[in-house]
Amino acid sequence: MSQTPTGWTLIVRYSGFAVVATLANLGAQRLVLRLGETPALFALAVLVGTALGLVVKYALDKRWIFLDPETGVKANSRKFALYTVMGLVTTAIFWGSETLFWQIGGTHTAREIGAVLGLAVGYMVKYQLDKRFVFTPAGRGRVMELSGWGRYPHQETRLSTPRDAQDVAALLGDGPVIARGSGRAYGDPAIGAHAVSTRHLNRMIAFDESTGALIAEAGVTLGEIIDAFLPRGWFLSVTPGTKFVSLGGAIAADVHGKNHHSEGSFGVFVDWFDLMGADGTVTRCSRNDNADLFRWTLGGMGLTGIILRAAIRLKKVESGWIRQTTIATRNLDEALAAFEQTYDATYSMAWIDCAATGAKMGRSIVMNGEHATRDDLPPLARPRPLDTALHRDLSVPFDFPGFALNPWSIRAFNELYYVKGKRTPPVSITGIDSFFYPLDAIRNWNRIYGRKGFMQFQCVVPLESHAEGLRAILNAITRTGAGSFLAVLKRFGPQDSRLSFPMEGYTLALDFPLTRRSLDLMPELDRITADHGGRFYLAKDSRMNADTLRRTDPRWQAFAEMRRQQGLTQAFASAQSERLGL
Repeated sequence: MSQTPTGWTLIVRYSGFAVVATLANLGAQRLVLRLGETPALFALAVLVGTALGLVVKYALDKRWIFLDPETGVKANSRKFALYTVMGLVTTAIFWGSETLFWQIGGTHTAREIGAVLGLAVGYMVKYQLDKRFVFTPAGRGRVMELSGWGRYPHQETRLSTPRDAQDVAALLGDGPVIARGSGRAYGDPAIGAHAVSTRHLNRMIAFDESTGALIAEAGVTLGEIIDAFLPRGWFLSVTPGTKFVSLGGAIAADVHGKNHHSEGSFGVFVDWFDLMGADGTVTRCSRNDNADLFRWTLGGMGLTGIILRAAIRLKKVESGWIRQTTIATRNLDEALAAFEQTYDATYSMAWIDCAATGAKMGRSIVMNGEHATRDDLPPLARPRPLDTALHRDLSVPFDFPGFALNPWSIRAFNELYYVKGKRTPPVSITGIDSFFYPLDAIRNWNRIYGRKGFMQFQCVVPLESHAEGLRAILNAITRTGAGSFLAVLKRFGPQDSRLSFPMEGYTLALDFPLTRRSLDLMPELDRITADHGGRFYLAKDSRMNADTLRRTDPRWQAFAEMRRQQGLTQAFASAQSERLGL
């Protein structure tokens, strides 16, 4: 399939076609004006010329600029109608310029000079409109500015929205693509030259009540699974901190949750998935069949193919509630000790104050959890234990100004949150949403960081050097004043899969507003992590360089070599994979 023209090829073709259409336009006008030069004939000449120029330009653009393969009267009628609507802008500029020059110069030469100038400007505007709104068949999608959840970086990306596997296959072969689920990766793993949305692949296909095995398409979100199966007594075996992640995205990133130390990552509970390769062939991958591809795909960031559907295992629960234990610790050493002393807890995490200094550095609110039994619930909740707490979603309606998040406001928030945590009862019953997904209750919370967006830094430091490494990271943050009010500490168990992010140790995740101070801090945090044997989570990455990845995680070199050997680099690529040399 031909490649869409870019650069000088695009300029030469588009300019040449504009000249051809302009000549057709002016030629038609001259023919009409041979009948006379009355105002009525002048208006007719402009209309006839414009119509002919529009038809000529449409045919040339469709075939040679946008490489639009759609045929048939219905498809072309719709496109030509849109093309004509977009042409109103060109027409307004053209008519205005032509009329102005006619009135000033009073000659055909002046009129035609005005027409040429008007059309030149109008066609430049029209190209952008046509690219976004007209030539968008199912195999091409629309070009738009896309980003991840952090809103940084953003890139012009063609976004296609296939409705079935056949549509997905039709997208392959015209340059590299990358699957995009819910767009909840923080950085650029799901943007690039061409992103393939899986939002229409959203059916739940089968469920085995005796084993908890669910077969669903890749675009189904974790929240949709919870809504369907928690009322029946089933919950996700592993869940990240948001339920708005797609099933395909959870597999591609091999997401982890608060129970990694006890139950592993998401991939542990994936039985199989169907993966579409570069040639459109669908391969079923499991630990027994196509096992090598199965292992490369878990955590492979969508770079081995497009996941179409998968079978995962849910866990049986008695209620929709969590029995939470809360421990307020005065510093980092106490927080780490609390994690180790409560290692047997199924779920464990901590909010950590990354702005505290001195003896308070690393003070935390450690929260452990277990699925509550019916007997754990208050008497009024026991008759319907799977009914969850009602909560009202809030929304951030606009982007916060850039100055809203500053060292003083972050320090004040952390102080208030720590005091609130200290006052929380040591043992309480809380809803599943409140325990696992507190931020999901605030729609568009990423707007808090302003229009520029934010970066998340997430590393894991191995058990043998965790305390020293975490302390060095916190020291660097407090020294520069580039604090974060969303800072989470978790204990990891051993690595689960070939490309799984976790290793046995501690992971620290911090959100930073996109400022010069934060950008200057990132290389230092990278260096500290590398010096202590740590590595980074690609699902949260938005700016790491290839040298840092190679130094900290040599597994990805083997992955990149596998992709080259199997010809996957030309078929599947994201902005992140290009940045990191994968």
